[in-house]
Amino acid sequence: MEGQVELEVPQAGVSTDSSIAPVEALDIDKLLRSRSRIKLRDGRKLCFASYGVPRYSPKLARKTLLYFHGWPSSRLEPAIMHSEALKQGIRIIAIDRPGAGHSTYNPRGSFRTIVADVEQLLDHLGLVKVVLMASSGACGWSSFAPAPVAAIVHPWYIASRGSGGSPFASACAALLPERVEGLLLVCPLAPCFGREQELHEGLGPHSKRFFAMLNSAPWAARVQMAAVRQIMYMPQHTAFLRIGGFAREDVDAMINHRRFADVMRAASREGLRQGIRGPFRDIMLYATRPWTVEIENIKCPTVIWNGGADVVTPNAMARHYHRRIPGSRLHIVPCEGHLSLPFKHTPAILASIVPPASRL
Repeated sequence: MEGQVELEVPQAGVSTDSSIAPVEALDIDKLLRSRSRIKLRDGRKLCFASYGVPRYSPKLARKTLLYFHGWPSSRLEPAIMHSEALKQGIRIIAIDRPGAGHSTYNPRGSFRTIVADVEQLLDHLGLVKVVLMASSGACGWSSFAPAPVAAIVHPWYIASRGSGGSPFASACAALLPERVEGLLLVCPLAPCFGREQELHEGLGPHSKRFFAMLNSAPWAARVQMAAVRQIMYMPQHTAFLRIGGFAREDVDAMINHRRFADVMRAASREGLRQGIRGPFRDIMLYATRPWTVEIENIKCPTVIWNGGADVVTPNAMARHYHRRIPGSRLHIVPCEGHLSLPFKHTPAILASIVPPASRL
């Protein structure tokens, strides 16, 4: 039956008290149990979770934001924004992409097939219009891999962080214009096939090698991903952060705010719960297939954020979105990296697409 809810545990693991610290109060075990799933028309299940203003709250949310997680990650990622979303009156719905978390893998998945999945979810939830958001994250678990492992998986790891949700969110904005009232891209990853010279400017050398490997030896990339999936459960250290070419701000965010790292690590583990099929299909779409979605057709207000020190999704990618999406606004924050930007600037990022009530 289309739209059937299989399981709903509303907002387990998060408090509705907007005075709590944004990360420290989260219960990761409860977050893992916080999910709902609907049955799609083709029989697959789409899993999602809610943060911010609760669905059944007497105080209705001013806006509903549909969140597309990074790569590899899951619906747990925006838990770090829960408290700020409460303060700003925003309801966040975060999906697991096919093959991640508890969403069924789609062997024919593409940037366009996710649009049909999203449309069915919006219909089920009775949402006429939403704001779409894609943000970075999902690196916490491998950031703390043991030092001896770093030399083995380091090239994969450096390429494995980015707002992999941005191409999917952009596709929805372009192909569902009547359902989308805003688009927010944070540290956006742009599919680079055929545009490597333009989009790889400022990209770290390990990321460049990994993208080349995806085209020349995809089997080797699969082996590395499978190895990392096992490594994520090893004892935690900070070797990757210290040798991985991160911005200093990213290192500080992960080392000095361990609960933030714990949430990101849990999000990545959940993203690889079923194995690597789903995330690997995503990364192959980013690196080896032409991007056929015409994002020039996006008509809704669009805001793009990027860290000036980001070498994972460099400024070239953010500027690429900015040039192609009519009327978009671009914020490049100096001296911020791929992780520190969304972690430290969540209030401003959310307010840029959902202005405070006093300004409405």
